[in-house]
Amino acid sequence: MRPPCPCKNKDHSASSASVDETNKKPTNPLACPDCLDKHLGAAAEYAKEAEEDATRLEEYRRAVGHMVCAEDHARALGLFDYASRIRAARKTFQTTRKASDMEALLKEDTSK
Repeated sequence: MRPPCPCKNKDHSASSASVDETNKKPTNPLACPDCLDKHLGAAAEYAKEAEEDATRLEEYRRAVGHMVCAEDHARALGLFDYASRIRAARKTFQTTRKASDMEALLKEDTSK
């Protein structure tokens, strides 16, 4: 089992779909839109750094890790198509070390 979401929004009040209305506790701690945004932003930044310098293995690994976390958060929020695009961007990045797909994902509005 995964640990609870470490974001500052401990009750995940921004995501009403993930809150049990009877006791106001999160039903799925991964269903956090704030964490999705944080992981996606961090992934894009690390991917850009890794793309600029192929010797930066730490940034490459951090980018991949944050992409996996962003995908998990998107899936938990019911954004299955978005999660699939994050996964595709990660696989592309792992193969080519190009972060162009990440930039496109950052521009999308997931709050709909």
